[in-house]
Amino acid sequence: MVISPSLIREQEVVAEFVDGSILPKLVVDVTDGRVDRIVKQIADWLEATGGLTSRLTVPPWKSNLNRLREASGMIQVAFP
Repeated sequence: MVISPSLIREQEVVAEFVDGSILPKLVVDVTDGRVDRIVKQIADWLEATGGLTSRLTVPPWKSNLNRLREASGMIQVAFP
């Protein structure tokens, strides 16, 4: 299989964006095609970084929306 130079360049550009991001990241080598190993690596990383749990009980946008309603005198709307 021949890999085009443009595909290689696209992968390099994506890697540059990932490296420059402040978000947590995990790079997984999938070339061996071992789905069990790949899934375990991702699950272990998610568990180690807290990616499987949420620290917030109320999404911040809901809380901010309620504060705006209170400040403007609008009626409170309960979210499920």
